[in-house]
Amino acid sequence: GRAAKTAGSHCKMLKHRGFQVVCRDFMLLKPHEFPKVDVLYWWPQMSWEQNEAWMEHTMAAYEALNRTVDVVVGFDSHWPADMVSLPRMMRRFRGTAVKRLFFDEGGTWQDMFKLMLNEFRPGHWGVFHLAHFRVGAAGTINLRHLQLPSAQRATFPACGSFRNPMSPAEEAPCPLTRVSS
Repeated sequence: GRAAKTAGSHCKMLKHRGFQVVCRDFMLLKPHEFPKVDVLYWWPQMSWEQNEAWMEHTMAAYEALNRTVDVVVGFDSHWPADMVSLPRMMRRFRGTAVKRLFFDEGGTWQDMFKLMLNEFRPGHWGVFHLAHFRVGAAGTINLRHLQLPSAQRATFPACGSFRNPMSPAEEAPCPLTRVSS
C-alpha cells in the first residue's frame, strides 16, 4: 500500500509496516506522484477546509494521468463540521453512495459519561459515514464538469460555536466562513 502523510512519526510507523509513504504535504504532490490504485481514502481533521481542496487536487492529478479512481472520504457523525461537509461534498462532487459503519472502540459505561462531559463524542462508539466518489479521466465527474462556487466557498452556521477539544489551539474553530479567491 501507499500513503501520503506529513507527521514524521506516522511516516516512520507506516514505512516500518511496509507501506510506501510520501512524507510531505498532500497538496504539493504532482500528478506522477499519486499512487496507481483503485481507491483513495481520507478522513481529514479539518473537513470544512481540506475535503474540497483535496478532492479538487485529486481530480486534477488523475485527469492529468488519464486514470479514474474511487475516492472514499470519512465523516464522523459526532463532529458537526463533518455533518455539514458531507452533504455539500455529495452534491458538489456528485457522490455515488454513503455507507454507514457502526464502530465501538470499547471502554466502560463510566468512560462514556466522562467523554460526554469532557469531549465532543458520547463514548468510544458511533456511526462513521463513508462517502464514495468516482473521479478522474473516465469518472463520474472531473474538473471540466465541476461547477465552481461563485461567491462563498464554505459557510458552516450549523456548527454554532462548536470547537473540537482535540484540536490544536491555533486551528480555526467551526464555523468557518471563507470567500474563495
